[in-house]
Parts: sequence; structure tokens; C-alpha cells
Amino acid sequence: MGIPAWRGPGKRRTFLVGLFLVALFSESIFGEDSPALSFLPNPVGLNDRFTLSFEIDVPSASMVSVEDWEFPEGIRLYAGPNIRGIVKVKEDGSSHPAVSVSYILLSNRTGRVLFPELPFVVGSERHTTEVGIQRVGTYRDNRLSIPLELEWEIPEGPFYEGQTIPAVLVMRNQEEILLPERVSVPASGGGLFEEAPELGEIRRRLYGDTVLYTVPVTGYLFTPTGAGRFFLNKASVTAEGIPGTSDALAVNVESLPEDVAASGGVGRFEMDVSPLPETSRVGDTIQLTVRITGEGNLAYLTPPEPDFDGLVLVRSEETHDYRASQGGYQGYRETRYLIQTEEEGNFEISVPAFSFFDPWDTRVFTLPGRELAFQVISGGLISIEEETFSLSDLRYTPAEIISAQSIELFRLRYVYLAFVPGPLLLFLFRVHRKRLLQFLLLLLAPWVLFILSVSGEHIDFERLKEAGELLQQQEYEAASLLYRDLASEHPRNGRLLFNWALCLEGTEKRAEAVNTLIASARHAVPDPRVRSFWDSLTDSDQYIRQFQLPAYFPPDVSFILLLIFYNLFFLAAVLAMFFKRSYLLLVSLLFGTLSFAAAGLFGHAVYVRSSPIAVVASDVVSRRIPRDSAEAWLELPEGLTVKVTQRSGDFLLLSTAYGVEGWVGSGDILRSDNLFQDRREQE
Repeated sequence: MGIPAWRGPGKRRTFLVGLFLVALFSESIFGEDSPALSFLPNPVGLNDRFTLSFEIDVPSASMVSVEDWEFPEGIRLYAGPNIRGIVKVKEDGSSHPAVSVSYILLSNRTGRVLFPELPFVVGSERHTTEVGIQRVGTYRDNRLSIPLELEWEIPEGPFYEGQTIPAVLVMRNQEEILLPERVSVPASGGGLFEEAPELGEIRRRLYGDTVLYTVPVTGYLFTPTGAGRFFLNKASVTAEGIPGTSDALAVNVESLPEDVAASGGVGRFEMDVSPLPETSRVGDTIQLTVRITGEGNLAYLTPPEPDFDGLVLVRSEETHDYRASQGGYQGYRETRYLIQTEEEGNFEISVPAFSFFDPWDTRVFTLPGRELAFQVISGGLISIEEETFSLSDLRYTPAEIISAQSIELFRLRYVYLAFVPGPLLLFLFRVHRKRLLQFLLLLLAPWVLFILSVSGEHIDFERLKEAGELLQQQEYEAASLLYRDLASEHPRNGRLLFNWALCLEGTEKRAEAVNTLIASARHAVPDPRVRSFWDSLTDSDQYIRQFQLPAYFPPDVSFILLLIFYNLFFLAAVLAMFFKRSYLLLVSLLFGTLSFAAAGLFGHAVYVRSSPIAVVASDVVSRRIPRDSAEAWLELPEGLTVKVTQRSGDFLLLSTAYGVEGWVGSGDILRSDNLFQDRREQE
């Protein structure tokens, strides 16, 4: 038998040389592009088998070997690797030899499984594939769906007792941003568990050619109340019909150093103490402010408590402004102390040092305390300008009261007839263009009624004079009765109401005086004497902070301007059509614009007057929720100005000038827009 041609000595040498050259230049033959991973099927069901393969552009399988690699969590090898030669067909129809490497794998977990770069060797050169993603799901209603991958994210430890730990529940490895429809998160035991949905942010990363998102579902602030091992419980989420459940997460908490046991502060903080005046007078009130600023367990630490030896602490009020952050709560807590001096002498207020534990530097820091000294001297009642005054010195005279009589034209129905002449003039001119002068006379009749309506109501001068004399003689009770009767007849005379407020203060009816003074400002622009009286009321020793006296813009001014500009708009339009002058058309547009501006001012003035400041009728304790059985929250003193922000049945949600909110009964406040009804209910 003869030797085949391809097995001859010359052919054999040529074949061996070719293999040597292939091995030598395998990198140039294979090329530099990493082969892509292919999964079949993709997606695959849980506990099902699938094939992972990649192709290498080399002519012989003997040139390729694979290295061991670590399988992703939840994936195990069923068979492989299988290395074999294949023929690849290009798009142009040509073909070339290649090598296929494949594995048969089993999926034991759901979600998007991220495969790393797989190593292989061509000749003597080591290469890697691209990364890949295999989607593993479960069957629901004969449909294969990929469950959500939920996970708790917390910062790196260690964690300490009392530390506020941010915990964010996230959906990982999402190929699109899904919105959660149902979220169930059981509260964790062993501490305070407060929802903070503002925590977390959407993160985006590129894995191979696929964009993957990490989407926060909700956030919580967990503050352990002791040391030990705690758990963030399993959470379940449904997003667009796709469910998912997270694993529980263990949190190991260490004990807090004894040095910070008094404050319990964990984080990074600073302390500011407001300065005090060097001198004060007997009977004056002094405000001391202690503010803790920083990031950590700000909501739960205990601020230092000042020592007021020899002084009277009238009341204290705490305010705060903090928000959830990656370090716990970030912002400030501020406590305001109102102190009264009862005797002369030298006094000192001691603010203790404040210690806290920094969990990031694992150190205890101590902020130094403050010693505040001041002197109390003799003195009496003073106003805001440090000058003594008598209530009767602030009164308005009868002539000043009569001159300030308010009419409020917008409340008179027939005044709205003044809006008719303008449109009527335009309509009649369009019908009979030659009778312009006759039609202009139509403007006069409604405006005559308007001018007649401007005359104010008559006030009994003798009774007004008698009330003023009683006020001057400081007979406040008798004067108050007269002013009350006059005010019920003329409730929109701001100066009359001001005199009544003076009488109410003289009879020690502080809440009614403050409320009546606010009503006075609703109908007359406050002048210096009004503001001086307001400052003396709201800067007394009972209050920590009040709202400023409102400055209401009189609606009558904008209403009259609206009437004038409105009718001038139509008049200018008719004149423009009659004389056919373009500049008259521009004048008409100008008056139209001014009409809209006046209407806006009028609407704003009416809106501001419809939401006045309210006044606490007597000392009352607010509650956290609108129920009689609810926990007491904050004591509100008589005469405190507040704003009503919400109503629930017979309860009102009040907001102080510091922004502190609490619920009280509707009968516990006075409103300046319902002046006489509130007084009748009290009587």
C-alpha cells in the first residue's frame, strides 16, 4: 500500500512547521477582541440547566485550554468544559474554522446572575472573555418572570449603642427602573425604627453592554437602644406585578463608652450658646439659647441642661430642624430658656460641658461648657424703646378715629354696577357709531352711585368722646364696654379697635388685647404707636417668640384702581375706534394691563386678610395628634400668636413662630376675623 500524499515526509514537515508558526503567532491569529459569553436559554427557570459558551477564532481546538474559575453564587457545574472545533459562517457567506468552549450549568438562585470574565489560554497566551448576565426566574401563571433582588444596605461598622444607623432597602441589578407598588417592612426589635424615604439614590453602572440600576425602595433610621446583635427583618416588595423578598441583615452593636452616658450622643456635633446682656433690670426676662448642631443621633441625644441658680425659669421650648442623612440625622436642635430676674445682684448661668462619641474616629470628644455672668439692677416697666409709657398716652383721639372710618367698598353689592358702563359703552358704540357724546353720559349714572357710596357711616361722637375720657382717666373697664359697643357697630375702624385693645390690656385680658390689636391692623395700616404697643405686648415675660404684626394692604385701594382702569380701558378702546388713532389703541392696552395688575393686588389683599394670625385664648397644652386622649406635647401660653394650618373635627393644628406644631381644641384660640363671635362664645 502506498503512503498518502499528505503523509509524505515533505508534507509532514510542512504540517509541523505550520503548527509551530500557529503556536508562535497565535495572538495575531486570535486577535485582540474578547469573545462574548452566550447563554442558552436566557432567561432560564430556577433549578433548570443552561449552556454557557463562547467562541474563539483559532483554527484548532488543540491550541485552546481553559483555566478553572469561580462560579457565581447560586450557579454550579453540571458538565464541561467541552472544547471542540466548529466552522463559523460570516455574513458574506464565507466560512472559517473556530473553537467553541461550552459548559452546562445549573441555576440554584433567581435574579440576574453576573458572570465575570472567564480565563482561557491560546497557545501560551492567556486571554479572557467579556462579562455576561444570565437571567434566572420562576414561573408565574405559565410565564417566566425575574424576581426582584432586594437587599438591605447599611454603612460599614462598627456600630454603637444609641447610634442612628441609616438602612436603605434597594432593588439591585435592575435593567429598568421599576416603581414599587407594595412594600412590607416589619419593624426591627431592640431599638427605634423610623422611616426615612429620602435616603438612598438611584445608581447606574455598565456591566458589559448592559446598564444595571440600583433603585432605593425606602429608607429607615435604626437606633439600637442597647448593645448586642440585632436584625433588620426580611422585607417584601412588589413592583409592577413582580415580587421580591430580601434576606434579614444582622447588625452587631457595641457598648457606648461610659464617658458619654449622660448625653448619649453618637456622631459629630458642635454646641453654641447665645450671649447674655451684661446688665438687666428686676422683672425683666432674659432668653438663653443652647443649640446642638451636627450629624448623628441628633433626635435622641440629651442636650446639656443649664443651671439657673437664683433665677426663675419661666419656661423652655425646644425646636429642631434636621433631616435624615447617611450619618443619621443632620441639622440642629435648639432649646430656648426664658428666665426672669426677681432681685438685684450678680448672677451666673452655668451651661455644662457636652460629651459625645465619634463612631468614625472611635473617640470621645468633650465640648467645653460656658459660664455666663450678668448683673441685675433696679428698674420698672419699659417699652421696646426703653421709655416708660402709659396706655392712655397711646390712644387715638375721637377726630382721628372718625377720619379712619373704613367703608370696604367691595362689600357693597350695588358698587359693582360701576363695572357696567365700560362694556355698555362699547356695545352701544358698535350699534350707533355717531352718538358718542350721548353714550359717554351713560358713564355718569353708575359713578354717581359709586361716589355717594363713599360717604362713611356715622359714628356717635359723644359716646366716642366719653370712651376716650374714661381711657385717659385709666378707667379701663368702663372704657372697654363703651369701645366694645362702638366697635360692634363699626367693626372695620382700625383706630377704634386699637383703643379697645388698650382697654383690654388695662383690664389684664392679654389674649383679647393681642387679638383685637391684630384686628385693628386688618383695617388700618399700623403706625409707630401701634407697633410700640404690639412690641410691649409680645415682648413681655410670658413669651419666647411671637409672629410679627401683619401689615395688611387695604383692599379698597386696589378695588378702586380696578374700577378706574377697567372703565378707562373700554373708554380708550371706543375713542380709538372713533378717531382711528393707533396711539389711543396703545393707551387702551395700557389700561387693560393696569386692570389685570389691580385685580391681582385686590385678590392678594383679600386672600391675606382671609388667613389671619390666631391667638391662644388661655394657657393650653397642645397634643401630637387630634385626640383628647393623645399624649401632651407643648404648653402654649395665653396670648401666644399662632397660625392655623389644618383642621380635624373640633381640633386645629397650630404652628408657632418657631415652626413647632401641635393640636388644640377649636375653642382654645381667638381669631381676629371673628372678633365678636369669639367673645360671645367665651361669655
